[in-house]
Amino acid sequence: MARVAVSTDVSAAPEAIWELMSAPDRYPEYVDATDRMIDVPDEDVGVGYRYREYGGIRPFVSESEWVVTEFEPTRR
Repeated sequence: MARVAVSTDVSAAPEAIWELMSAPDRYPEYVDATDRMIDVPDEDVGVGYRYREYGGIRPFVSESEWVVTEFEPTRR
């Protein structure tokens, strides 16, 4: 399975970052590769949470399904 890791420095409280990261319906606002969300469940984000989006890095654009496999809020 592919694994993607990214890091950056952000000048904000961890709680504010986790609030944004835990709202997949907002991903198109700040994730360049996400054009739109297809399916975002109403339940809280956590291990096992699944959502679907449309986007990608052109010319490779498609629907994708994501499953949260690790979730430790405000840890990092």
